[in-house]
Amino acid sequence: MKRLLRYSLTNLLLLSAVVALAIALYMARSQVREVEAESIRVKGLFGALSIADATQVSVISVPTADAMNWRWRIHLPGGHDFGLYTYCGKLDTAGLPLTTSSTERSRIGGQTDPRESREILIDIALGTTLEEESCLSISEDGVSGTPIVFSSSPPTWANGTSMLAERVAGEGTTVSVDAKAPLALISLDGINAAGTTCEDAVFVWIGPYEKTPTQSLRDCGVLGWRRHTI
Repeated sequence: MKRLLRYSLTNLLLLSAVVALAIALYMARSQVREVEAESIRVKGLFGALSIADATQVSVISVPTADAMNWRWRIHLPGGHDFGLYTYCGKLDTAGLPLTTSSTERSRIGGQTDPRESREILIDIALGTTLEEESCLSISEDGVSGTPIVFSSSPPTWANGTSMLAERVAGEGTTVSVDAKAPLALISLDGINAAGTTCEDAVFVWIGPYEKTPTQSLRDCGVLGWRRHTI
């Protein structure tokens, strides 16, 4: 009887130790997850990428001092040739370009070996040319390309006669898509009192480089966008 009782106490102590260890492991893992989540959140506040899959394109918005200047930190995986596409015109009811045939395009990440992963900064800003025409200035790692001049100056969405509908990718969190899929960076549109959108909206995306874009923008990585009006 004493031996049986001794074995029972031993088993009980062993079981208690196992349960205590399991609880300790669970709490430790919970704390690790909380720390990881907080790390990602803090990174997002300062525009630092959190890359879960290095084979995907990852984007996060970087804060700027100017409301009409937008910046992104972008991870481009190796083995692909990427392009930046800019559309200026009317958007459809889904907020996408009516056509991609008249889109401005440029290679990005071209300063490094495309076989290797690279990280770049893209800046888009509303500015003016020497002729005082409103234009969209786009630069990669501080190097500006040819500005895109608007037909009206300033564009409708920035002239104060309409509300600005602004959709920006990666605000506060990293957005990632497959390397072969397009990823929308920004959409700028104006909505007047009658609810009509403007004719000189802006839509910018990145994707596989093509001389004539054939990519479908119906699934362009809009996850993580935030829409607001000013």
